[in-house]
Amino acid sequence: MNEESRAIRAWMRHGGLRPTSELRPLPTPDTLPEPVDVEVETRQGKFLHRRTTLPLDHRHGHRLLDSIHGVSSSRLARLARDPRLDEVDFSRCLFFDIETTSLEMGAGVCVFLVGFGLIESDSVVVHQYFARHPGEEAALLARLNDCFESVSGAVSFFGKNFDKVRVEDKMLFHRIFSAFPAERHLDLCHVSRAVFRDRFTNCRLKTIERQELGFRRIADLPGAECPQAYFDYVRAGRFEGDILRVFEHNLYDVLSLITLTARLDEIATAPRDLAERHALARIQLLGGYKPEAQELWERVVADEDLAVFSRANEARRQLSLLYRSARDERAVALWKDMLRDDPLDLFAPLELAKWFEHRSGEPERALRIVEELRERIAGGKLGADLDRRRARLEAKLGR
Repeated sequence: MNEESRAIRAWMRHGGLRPTSELRPLPTPDTLPEPVDVEVETRQGKFLHRRTTLPLDHRHGHRLLDSIHGVSSSRLARLARDPRLDEVDFSRCLFFDIETTSLEMGAGVCVFLVGFGLIESDSVVVHQYFARHPGEEAALLARLNDCFESVSGAVSFFGKNFDKVRVEDKMLFHRIFSAFPAERHLDLCHVSRAVFRDRFTNCRLKTIERQELGFRRIADLPGAECPQAYFDYVRAGRFEGDILRVFEHNLYDVLSLITLTARLDEIATAPRDLAERHALARIQLLGGYKPEAQELWERVVADEDLAVFSRANEARRQLSLLYRSARDERAVALWKDMLRDDPLDLFAPLELAKWFEHRSGEPERALRIVEELRERIAGGKLGADLDRRRARLEAKLGR
């Protein structure tokens, strides 16, 4: 392989894409088992309960459902930057997704389908509570609330902004005191954005499914069409056609929550490439874990493929700032490397000037850098800052 080919493959590997030879083909989804439908009667009324039991060796994309076992709550708590998740047992969580008649708020919006997965000893059971007409919503939500009381926590995708809000809004309307475990709620959307934002063009669940989980939906009903499918069902009263596709869409959402949780835990354990190490380092730094962030960025900067990594300068910048805060002279070498690779860079020479003035006691070197920068900067706030720095350095040198 020539140097150009190697560089292209490295860019694809660390820049968000994979060379074709390194991609596993998207597998055909495992066949879903036949569900069991039961009419449930409660004090609030009736609703339909669909139960689908899947073995732990059921493959969802490239992953088995069994991968949820062994997930570390402490690692996921760090990823989410939410220490309250540290005590959650993710094998006893409720992985949930809802379908509503509108994305808007209000009493007139009906939560007509709630799907949630529970991990059992030898299987994953997906429960789907379905209101066959809006009058069954209260009974559905009351039984869902009972489930909230018995789980260790909840996992959703964009649930903090949508699913949880809609469910609690309608519970309030029906005078049901919500038992939703809000303090033990992992929203995978926010975590996925932090991990994958440099890799994918967007962080929608379908994008992550295809690009990261290796799962493709066949003839999936788009979420935006689910409300119309429900209205058609209520009007016609026939349990067939698009309403069944709504159930399948919802079930796949729930299964993806399980495998995505496991995948994010893997990334937190052993990031596989530069993009994942860089994203994890950024998350660790935001969470206050500076030594862990520094170690990850050191691995990024030392990688032979750093030159083709789209976030190379950001990684070196962040590592240099960690070194600077610790008065570590390795920061100087990083700034010199950055300046060598990009002579027009402003960050590196400014930091070098600060170091020579305040750390190493070399005002003459600092002044030369400031004067070179001042020739490039026409004015503005940075120009004024440089003028003040130059005046201070000249005073130190007795000029």
